[in-house]
Amino acid sequence: MSAYYIGLIIQIAISVMTVVAVFAMTGLAGMFSLGQAAYMAVGAYVTFVLSRFLDIPFYLTGIFAICLSVFLSWLIAVPTLKLRRDYFTLITVGFSQMINALVLLLEKFTRGSIGFSKIPRIDGLLWVTLASLALFVFWIRNLKYSRFGRMSIALKNDEVAARSFGIDVYHLKIKIYVLASAIASFAGILMAMRNRVITPDSFGWTQSAEMQM
Repeated sequence: MSAYYIGLIIQIAISVMTVVAVFAMTGLAGMFSLGQAAYMAVGAYVTFVLSRFLDIPFYLTGIFAICLSVFLSWLIAVPTLKLRRDYFTLITVGFSQMINALVLLLEKFTRGSIGFSKIPRIDGLLWVTLASLALFVFWIRNLKYSRFGRMSIALKNDEVAARSFGIDVYHLKIKIYVLASAIASFAGILMAMRNRVITPDSFGWTQSAEMQM
């Protein structure tokens, strides 16, 4: 198989992975976010910028990047998920723009709009990506039919009714948002490995909107 087709398959798999992350949030719980691409940016930039400047293996900085995305998503979710859904969506747009502005501000490390290109070639990326996709699809599929998934669907259908049945709606939303953001961060790392260059334009809020379609 030629390098072109391998790259195309990897890109398709990463796109499906981002949709799986959005499905966990929008499809199951009815939450709408326009900031998921920001977590992809956090995963990509933190992984390879830290690896380049601190001379640390990228798989270690990748774990840190995903943990950072989890923390940031929790930090965003705690105050905003108490608001109405449309306000939450607007705040996620603002978060996405803030991450892009931060990438440009830290031009010394991220190379700003030029793009960061110090990303090594990864052998076996196709199989890593396909295996990761299969794992996430299997995980979210099982999650849908679990007690957690049934509570999420109840939340999506009628939040007031879900609360009246004793479901902790607020903490359920936080868990779902954090889960979706962690998957998006991992997908961002894979995208950086595939493209071997990352730019702020690759992670705008319009990319988040495309994931919802």
